[in-house]
Amino acid sequence: MGEKETTQKGRRTFAKDYIGWRVYALIKFVICALPLWATYCLAVIVGECLYWLAKTNRKTVGN
Repeated sequence: MGEKETTQKGRRTFAKDYIGWRVYALIKFVICALPLWATYCLAVIVGECLYWLAKTNRKTVGN
């Protein structure tokens, strides 16, 4: 009977630790991914600006 109680207690602790670990992993992932998203957005914005400038310049040169 003593063993059964220990197993249940251990399982409960494991579940709590597992949920805590998942939350920690998610937070860590978000923090690590933020610079990547910022870089990606910046690259897209810069790319759009360069494309727009190139298009405008081509029109000017063509005329």
